[in-house]
Parts: sequence; C-alpha cells; structure tokens
Amino acid sequence: MLKNWESERDRLETIYPGKVMGCQTDVTKQESVAAMIRSAAQFGAGEIHFLFNNAGAGLTNLLTQPPTQIGSSLSM
Repeated sequence: MLKNWESERDRLETIYPGKVMGCQTDVTKQESVAAMIRSAAQFGAGEIHFLFNNAGAGLTNLLTQPPTQIGSSLSM
C-alpha cells in the first residue's frame, strides 16, 4: 500500500510542483495525527488548504455483499 500513496503524491507533485505533501499517518494514534498536522502546517507556511484521508482496510464491494457478511467486514 505504501507505494500507492507515494506514486499518487508524485503524480500530483508533477501537476502542482511545490504544493503537494504526502505522508503516512496512523489515524488511530492521536500523536501520529498531530505530527502529520504539524508537518502539513510547516510545509504550507502555517496554512493547510486541503487534507485527504485515505484510511481504511480496502472494503471493496461492501454494498454488494449479503447482509450476513457486511458485519464481519466492518468489524476489522
């Protein structure tokens, strides 16, 4: 998964040079999120214009699963 966000960051950096920062953050840990926000604010000279969170376990086809299987997908 790490390579996915790095390649997307690189793609966006090509389109918007000097305006894109990407980082891996554990959103279940408050200090990790705080460190990400500090890094983003520093990168943006004190301003954050956009944050994108792509946290998740890759729950594809959730709406097409039988109701008996949805609960097990969400309980990760």
